[in-house]
Amino acid sequence: MAMRKARLDRVGNQVHFRHWLRMARIFATMTADELEDYAVTGILIARPEPAFGMSPLDSMDRASLIKLWKENLEMFAGRRGSELEFYAVHGDWPENCFEQWNYYSFTAVPRCGQ
Repeated sequence: MAMRKARLDRVGNQVHFRHWLRMARIFATMTADELEDYAVTGILIARPEPAFGMSPLDSMDRASLIKLWKENLEMFAGRRGSELEFYAVHGDWPENCFEQWNYYSFTAVPRCGQ
């Protein structure tokens, strides 16, 4: 039973890695306007996967790609929806964007610029 669970975990990780890599390659080849449209609407226009060599990820070896994937997982793991939305708007996490607390108005003074 333990071997079966380990195999399922390994296969699941491979599927998640391949999906992440495919999406990362697509995002890397999108224009700024396409990325903005996706950020605003949340709808990704159906497009074929870019040809090999079109994405900067294509020149990386598998070990580096897996390391990048794990860093990406760690960055977003355990985040609430409101934190993810804040990140999408400001490009940084809420805990990094508030430099000080304004005790007079009971609001945080933003550092993110928005």
